[in-house]
Amino acid sequence: MPENSAVLYLGIIRRTSLKPQLLISSLLKTLRAAWFLGVTFSAQNAMIVMAKCYGGKHRSCMELGKVKDEYGSGPAEIPSAPAGHEVLHSMRKKLGIRSSLKSDADLVALVEERLPVTAISALMEHGILEKEIYSVIVPRRTLQHRRARKEDLSREESDRAVRLARLAALTEKIFGDSKEGMLWLRSPKKRFHGRTPVDMMATETGSRLVEEALYQIDEGMAA
Repeated sequence: MPENSAVLYLGIIRRTSLKPQLLISSLLKTLRAAWFLGVTFSAQNAMIVMAKCYGGKHRSCMELGKVKDEYGSGPAEIPSAPAGHEVLHSMRKKLGIRSSLKSDADLVALVEERLPVTAISALMEHGILEKEIYSVIVPRRTLQHRRARKEDLSREESDRAVRLARLAALTEKIFGDSKEGMLWLRSPKKRFHGRTPVDMMATETGSRLVEEALYQIDEGMAA
């Protein structure tokens, strides 16, 4: 996204008061939106940006270049935002995992230990189609081989399964309905040059772009 046209959404400017809980929530949203747009902020500078926006210097958005020049510390890679408790709980169900998931560290351990092949069946029971399993996680023939030998998924396959479960859970949370969320994931998007979000999940970079789009929707930006 070009710096001269990119915009940073700030949820705080649509509010009429700066209640403590609102300030904290808006600060976190500002930092997250900045990360996705390639700008890093200190918490102090993010608060300054919010204060200036709230004070009327900027309206519904800010030019990223101006923000970067005044407050940013340079470009940053797009990170994967930490999964919330609701998302982790949903992922646990979608993957058929018995152990609890409390943080992203648990997801890392899950991948390193390798998921059982039954995780594929659990995903399908929660609305993931066979063709999506084959295109995103594991080819049909490889899956048949693993099932016949009762083998666990490989680490790479486990990572892709967790990635798919995460984005499906996040979409469900943001849209408030699993069917609406899956409809969005399966619909071609102009920002992805006509590809669907599910198509983009075949790579880690594509998955991060899908996650970025979801957070922009959550923050009130069109996606």
